[in-house]
Amino acid sequence: MFDIFLISGLVGAILIICAWAFEAFESVERHKSLIDLKFAVLYLVAMSLLIVHSVSINDIVFVFLNSTVMVVISFEVLYTLHLHKKGVLRKRRLKRRRGK
Repeated sequence: MFDIFLISGLVGAILIICAWAFEAFESVERHKSLIDLKFAVLYLVAMSLLIVHSVSINDIVFVFLNSTVMVVISFEVLYTLHLHKKGVLRKRRLKRRRGK
């Protein structure tokens, strides 16, 4: 028999993952980091702790959700660092300052 709570948890997890994946796709498509690096690093630490907690209570939905979102956010952090290295973000900030 189907467990309605498990199904609703999985659907919620998939929707959250889709939202984060869309965010990452937008970053790459626009060649612009949409996430603050400090926020992302803090979020990664928090997700790591939540994964440990989810494993300890045997909650497969939250292990799946937190692990997948952690992968997407890791991609965002790496992409942001890549943009910093290329100087893309620095050039945009300079243009904004000159325009003011």
